[in-house]
Parts: sequence; C-alpha cells; structure tokens
Amino acid sequence: MRSSRSTKGPGYGIAGPPTCRSSSTDDAAKEQSAIGPVASDIVNKARKGWSDTGGELISLPADEAGGDDERPFPASVPIVSKTKPLLDEAYKIVTDAAKRTQ
Repeated sequence: MRSSRSTKGPGYGIAGPPTCRSSSTDDAAKEQSAIGPVASDIVNKARKGWSDTGGELISLPADEAGGDDERPFPASVPIVSKTKPLLDEAYKIVTDAAKRTQ
C-alpha cells in the first residue's frame, strides 16, 4: 500500500493538493471549536467531583501564578522543534494561528 504523505516540496508531510489541505484545515478548525464546550464540561465535572469528595480548589494570586509564557512546556517547544523540521513547521502554524486569534 502506498502512503499518501508527500516527502518532497512545499507542504511536506501534508498529503494532497492545496484545496484538500484547505478543506482539511477548515474541518479541523470546526472540530476544534466543537471540542471546546466538551472539554470545559469535562473540566467542570472533574472540579465538582474533586470538591464534592473533600478536595479543595485554590487560586494563586496573580503575582504567584505567572503568565502563559512563563510555563516550562511552552518555553521548551521552540528549542525542541528547531531540531525537528516537521515539528518546527507545525509549531509555527499553531503559534501564528494563536497570534491571529488574540
């Protein structure tokens, strides 16, 4: 069986012509929007379950919480992705999209 993944030229790792990629990207965006309420519901139920069984939920003061850019994982992604071209390309796509939505 032949793989549909391209290994040459622009779009490396993304199969199909640009119109298919656009359609796939559109479908992915729709699914991402649809998963938000489901994920929120899961988190809310977990929090309720935690507090209903005696667990305590706390919030850190802003000066102790730190910002998104201070968390270790996001800070390490650009370093790791530089050694892996496909990961670097995907990281750039995600960070560009995040900047557009802010």
